[in-house]
Amino acid sequence: MKTFRVLVAALMAFHLGGATAQQDISGTWAGTLAVAPDTNLEIHFVLTRGADGSYTAVVTSPDTDGIKDVAASAVSFNDNRLALTVDALSGSYDGVLGDGAFEGEWRQEETAFPLRLTPYVAPVLSQADKEALMGTWVGTLSTPAGSLTLVYRFETNASGEFVGFVDSPDQGAQGIPVADIELVDGQLEFKIPPVRGEYSAKLEGDRMVGTWSQGQPLPLTMTKGEFTPTVAALSLSVEAMSALAGAWRGQLGPLNVVFRFETAAGGQAVGFLDSPSQGATGIPITTATFADGNLVFEVPAVRGEFSGDLSGNTLVGQWTQLGMTNPLTLTKD
Repeated sequence: MKTFRVLVAALMAFHLGGATAQQDISGTWAGTLAVAPDTNLEIHFVLTRGADGSYTAVVTSPDTDGIKDVAASAVSFNDNRLALTVDALSGSYDGVLGDGAFEGEWRQEETAFPLRLTPYVAPVLSQADKEALMGTWVGTLSTPAGSLTLVYRFETNASGEFVGFVDSPDQGAQGIPVADIELVDGQLEFKIPPVRGEYSAKLEGDRMVGTWSQGQPLPLTMTKGEFTPTVAALSLSVEAMSALAGAWRGQLGPLNVVFRFETAAGGQAVGFLDSPSQGATGIPITTATFADGNLVFEVPAVRGEFSGDLSGNTLVGQWTQLGMTNPLTLTKD
């Protein structure tokens, strides 16, 4: 009789254990939030299961630096329902697992966004895809604020990984990393997380014909080939350059700025704006005049203009940008 009771107990334990067992959901689950009519945000939940069966999670997004490995403050998974709270983002998720996906919604600041989560699968490029993309691509983006030259660079890094970058020479920005590069049947897709941008295009030999999206979709065609920067020659006399040549530093609010006047290899005067605080270098100065100690120059890429008077190694003046004027004193190195 005792043996029978032990057997029954064992069978009950087996049955109850089978009834309560749930799928291990450890890993990365990915979904897309439609945060605005023209803006989608990819969200990843990285779930880790502890020895006691409970879960911890971090929330991250490849589309924005503002959401990187943010720890969830509470996680529960019961009866195939995932509930997750992220106090640092004032958000929460509630979803039910079925057919390999969570169907639910993300709530943030009293707004609910539908969010379907599926196991994340990293894009994989074939060797042929990599060879088709490898190299430099150049194009011009027409925006409401003017035209911008963009450069894409696809290369292999020191670790042997295939990587991509975006340069914006007119804005002095270089090496902005791209992510989630996909090339399927000639359709190219990738994201530029630091600027919350995306590019989608049809690859046609040495051309990419597609759309740049950064809050607003804009047509952008890229052509394969080396990028040769064009530098505007400034109408400054030898006498003016003898007074201006060099680097001039100043402070605009929290930003350090440097204006450089130099003589190019061809002998022409050229000028550039650097913004070390923003990692921008070589933004071209396109026009400059210097008369009776007064210097005026323009930097169209940032829609800015400086006007000031020279006194020794100091330029005292003002900087106007986007309709706002601020005092700016520049000191020569």
